[in-house]
Amino acid sequence: MFGVVVPDSGNPFFVELGRVLEHTATAHGYALIVVNFDGPGHDVASSIRELALRQVDGMIVAAQVSMPTLAAISECGIRTVLINQFSAVDGVPSVGPDLYEGARTGVNHLIWRGHTNIGYVGEMGPPDVRERGWRDALTATGLAAGPAAAAAFSREGGYAAGKQLIADENRPTAIFVSSDFQAIGVLRAIHEAGIAIPDEIAVVSLTGHRRPNTPGPPSPRCSSRWRRWPRRPSSGSSRPRRPTPSAAIRPTSSCGRAADAACPPDPVRPHPNP
Repeated sequence: MFGVVVPDSGNPFFVELGRVLEHTATAHGYALIVVNFDGPGHDVASSIRELALRQVDGMIVAAQVSMPTLAAISECGIRTVLINQFSAVDGVPSVGPDLYEGARTGVNHLIWRGHTNIGYVGEMGPPDVRERGWRDALTATGLAAGPAAAAAFSREGGYAAGKQLIADENRPTAIFVSSDFQAIGVLRAIHEAGIAIPDEIAVVSLTGHRRPNTPGPPSPRCSSRWRRWPRRPSSGSSRPRRPTPSAAIRPTSSCGRAADAACPPDPVRPHPNP
């Protein structure tokens, strides 16, 4: 039996993750216990200790780790794999998407579509590599960064950020959104304002889960599909190997292209994983 720790099992991203994990575990004769947390790092540690009391054979933790989390993993002595990590973690096998490359891929797609004023919705500041990918893609092609709006990773956060960008005097003609969950809110804000998608504002988002019905056309997504992630991360070293699936663009009608159309070669040089 395996234990899984996720921040919010109601988030479509983690719904799909849980489905893939359950399918894979069942195929190998294992059952899953899923534990939710919604709070600081010590809540993750409490969830890990709860699973240890249930005597699970291994744990999968989909949370950004902190010192309390690492202490709980070490204390329990149960084989653990960290997933959805932004960077490698010393002493614990981890798997994570290349968010920087995903952001660059999405922005390059919008640039190729002819957009020169591309906004950003997501977390702000040096720690977030998606914002850096957005800025670097624009800089590499000689474009200035468009307006940006900070947003929590929720529909509500995306909705508020979308309204902010729509009201900006320098309203962008395209928006890169750092997650599909936020993009749901951004699309709703654009739709409510009576703005045509993609004729007036195109939208690209990062993640690629199966999104529920939303107003207007779906946004194209830069995706690292869970089913393609490696199933056996290495372990046993002070810095285990960290598989990092590459990003791929999946265009849809919100950027003005047919969903099955291919993108041109990336105009920006590849960047090593941050």
